This record gives sequence, structure tokens and C-alpha cells, in this order.
Amino acid sequence: MLGAGDLVLRVNREVGGHCSGFALDATTVATAAHCLWLERPRAWIRPTSLHVLLGYDRGDYVQHIRVTAYRIAAAYRADRGPGQASDWALLTLDRPLLGAVPTLAPVPALRGAAYAVGGFGARRAHRAAWAVNCRATRVGPDRFAHSCPLAAGFSGGPVVGRRDGASMIFGLHIASDKTQGLAIPAAAIGQGEMRQPY
Repeated sequence: MLGAGDLVLRVNREVGGHCSGFALDATTVATAAHCLWLERPRAWIRPTSLHVLLGYDRGDYVQHIRVTAYRIAAAYRADRGPGQASDWALLTLDRPLLGAVPTLAPVPALRGAAYAVGGFGARRAHRAAWAVNCRATRVGPDRFAHSCPLAAGFSGGPVVGRRDGASMIFGLHIASDKTQGLAIPAAAIGQGEMRQPY
């Protein structure tokens, strides 16, 4: 598996709070759309108020990059609550990320298979963490459940597994309840109609 510092990105908001994310290519980062919505004043955050940190660890980081724009799935609605299949966003960076870009799995998660979910959870917000042995419990065409309920801050983080001996991203974590987590398949991210909400 790739190291957490190489794979899990921290998405900081100038207004406070953070989420997790991962690279789709050198200048595009995937995260959860709900991370970009401000309940007060019920508006989308400005892209220039977002910062992506590579290799973040207790205040230190390898690279700090600003966001110049972002797009969300056109179907996403902030007032509908968590767990939407359209809860993803693509952040455009002002310069390329250092290092290799991870591989997205070309196939869905497999029910019963074990995955790891990476992110900057609220309980350990300043160090990337991995929840391991998260079993896919329900797999549908647009979402899949896994057996790891996770703290806030993990939203937008990668769900990583192995295929043909290589680590790949199988999904984007979007929500949790007390018993399980929910993710969007990697192949669905960036597909379909998108919009700039700000």
C-alpha cells in the first residue's frame, strides 16, 4: 500500500474545518462535495479559501497548494443530507502535486473483500490515519457500504484495496453512521454532468 502521506491529502478550509482527499491527476483532487458547503451562511465556499496539503503531519507538510476552482456533481443537493451518490467534488490546483498519482480501480469493490480507508479524522486531525480491514458489506452501482464507521474528517478520503498485486483506490468515503461507512465507487467520480456552484 502507498504511504498515507503519499496518498491521503488534507483539504483545509480557511473558515475552519477540514476534509480529506486524493489526487485524480497532478492538478485535480477528489473530495466530498459536502465538505465545500457552509451551513452558515448557507453558501458554497470560495475556491480561493481552500488549501490542499500533501504529506501533512502535525503542522508540517511536503507541499501546500491553493485551489483555483472546483466542480461538483450537478445532482448533488446540500439540503438533502449525507449519503448521496453525487457527493463528490473535483478541485483544480494552481500547480501540480509532487510525486506519483494513484491508480483508480477499473472494477467495483467486491462484497466481503477488505479495504483500508485513509483520512484525517476529527479525533486525530493532524496525522493521516488508516482504518484497516473494512469489509465491503453492500455493493450497489453508485455506492457501497463498508464495515468501518469513521469520524468526521475522513470524508473525501480514499478507500484502498489491492488488485493484481497493486494498491488501487476503489472509492471515496462520504458518510458514516454508528455501524458502517459509505463510499462512492472510484469509477463514478467525475462522471456525468458537473457544475461550478459558486
